[in-house]
Amino acid sequence: MNTLGPINEYTTALYTSDPILDETGTVVPGTSLYTATLTLYDERTKTIINSRNAQNVNQTNGVAISAAGVVTWTMAAADSPIINDKLPQEAHVAVFDFRWDSGVSRCLHEFKILVKNVSMVSS
Repeated sequence: MNTLGPINEYTTALYTSDPILDETGTVVPGTSLYTATLTLYDERTKTIINSRNAQNVNQTNGVAISAAGVVTWTMAAADSPIINDKLPQEAHVAVFDFRWDSGVSRCLHEFKILVKNVSMVSS
């Protein structure tokens, strides 16, 4: 699983993926997507972060998907909170679910985001 970070809590960040590929290794352009959703949660507690539970991110909500199938997610500060303030760092998990061919074909992309607990920071 790929990892982003560590990033400081409550900061913006930028995530850029490798291209979305179909089962034959062919690039799936953003314009061919039927749906694209994002789920973001704390790895330890499974708490959903920033209401991103199968949230639509098909060219919206901070996500752009290029004609070359590359996903760029401009993370908001609300995407990187610390859930357990007693830990120095925690892992969040992001799962992109891409579907095309009227939803028949599918690709899942999962990665971790390491979030650093910064002293004396509040939302």
